[in-house]
Amino acid sequence: MSSRERKREKLERILWRIASESSSGAVIIVEGRKDKTALRRMGLTGPILCLKSSRKNLADFLSDIDAKKAIVLTDFDREGKDLSVRIAEELAHLRIRADHALRERLGALVRQDARTIQDLFGYVERIRAEETRRLLSNSLDGLS
Repeated sequence: MSSRERKREKLERILWRIASESSSGAVIIVEGRKDKTALRRMGLTGPILCLKSSRKNLADFLSDIDAKKAIVLTDFDREGKDLSVRIAEELAHLRIRADHALRERLGALVRQDARTIQDLFGYVERIRAEETRRLLSNSLDGLS
């Protein structure tokens, strides 16, 4: 298995975990509406909350969350990392378990190819299309 295939498998496992947690009641916190749209396009159906488009300060935004767990998916840049840490700290005060480790793992995998959550959709689509082409090519090679 190539390193590209291993990377795609790791990415799919992380996305599956996010989807699973979300469908089990965890809310996903993103920065803006385009991030939410990208996650929806990737098939996530659970609650996704947009911090910046809420027009609330961080404390008020987080105090409105009615969940036991939140997955923090801020962008993969320094600002997103700092925001992720601040959100996790605030959620801890509200006794809401914050998972920003999934963001860290996801960012480590895609940082070269997707700098933001909204870029993630295009990246995921590209690697899925590459995998489909590879599988079709291997199937056709097996027929000859």
